[in-house]
Amino acid sequence: MFPSNEITEQNVQDIVITALEGGINYWADFADVSLIDMHYPLPFTITVEGKNFVLTDVSIRFGIEKEANRRGRAIWEFLENHDADDADCVVQWALFNDLVYG
Repeated sequence: MFPSNEITEQNVQDIVITALEGGINYWADFADVSLIDMHYPLPFTITVEGKNFVLTDVSIRFGIEKEANRRGRAIWEFLENHDADDADCVVQWALFNDLVYG
């Protein structure tokens, strides 16, 4: 697995935006998309089944590494070629340390 320092703030933001705009909306009750802007405002809270979970930069980096490894892809390849499903899985790893939904 590649070290987290190869994952940039822009990579993290791209994954989070992709997840919020279409990857996690089938299981997340509330995630304030307006919080994501050019100022990179992590951490923030996502509500799932009435419980609040905090999404952080560190947890997203962890999720990226876990999902890239699960899919057998290098981190750079995963980051260059991800979609809403990939971003969904990253956020699930970040929040639950597991793939709980879908």
